[in-house]
Amino acid sequence: MTSFWIDAVLMLGMAAGPDDPILRDEALADLERRTGGVSDRVDRRERRRQQEDPRPQRPQERLDERPADAPTIIDWEWLELHARLGMAKFSKDFHINMSPCVVIEGRAPLVLLSPSDNPDGEYFGVFAELNMTFIKRTIQPAVDKPSGAMIALGVGMDYTILRNTTWMVLVRAGIQYATYGGVTDLKDGMSPFAGFTVGMSVSRSVSITLSPTYILGQQNDSIIMGTLGVAIEF
Repeated sequence: MTSFWIDAVLMLGMAAGPDDPILRDEALADLERRTGGVSDRVDRRERRRQQEDPRPQRPQERLDERPADAPTIIDWEWLELHARLGMAKFSKDFHINMSPCVVIEGRAPLVLLSPSDNPDGEYFGVFAELNMTFIKRTIQPAVDKPSGAMIALGVGMDYTILRNTTWMVLVRAGIQYATYGGVTDLKDGMSPFAGFTVGMSVSRSVSITLSPTYILGQQNDSIIMGTLGVAIEF
C-alpha cells in the first residue's frame, strides 16, 4: 500500500513538471517551514545592516596579496581619535596635589611593521597626543607663581594585544615634551612614558576607553595619569 502512494506521488510530480506553479509554491512553503525562514531573515538583516552603516568592516581574514595602492607605512584609513578626561597624581617632590587633566590622541596602524589586515587585529600603531593638566603647587613657603597649566606633546608606538567587535587592549610607550607654563621651580623638558589602553565598544565606531599612563620625570620624579574617555574610529 505504501509503495502505491509513493509511485502515485512520483507520477504526479513528473506530470506536473518543475515549472508547475502549484508544486513550486508548495516546495517554497515546505522550505520555509523546514528552515523557519532563517536564510531569508539573515539576508534581510545583512541588507539592513549595510544600509544603516555602509562603512566597511575591519578585515576578518588575512589577505595574502595586498592591493597595489594599499598603504605601506601608515594606514590613515583606520585613523582613530581618542578624547579622555581624568586625574594626574604627582610624586611628592612636585608638591602638587591630584590634578585634573585632558588628553587628545590621534592614532593609526603602522603597516610598515605589521599589516592592518592581520585577522586577529594584532598590529603596531603610531600615535601623537596632547595633554593638559591644571596644577597648583602646595610647597611652603609659597612660591611666586604656584599654579598654571602643564602642557605636554607626546609621540609613540603601541601594540594591540586584543581587538574584536567588543574589546580593545593595547600597550603603548613614547616620549613627550612638557612645559609647566612658568610655574616656579618646575623645568620644561623631555620625559619617557608608558601605559596601556582598554576599550569596550558601544557601537561600530565608538568605544569607551580607560588609559593609565606612567610618566618618568626628571630626577626620578614621576606622574601617574588615569584617564577615561572615548575612542572614535573614522
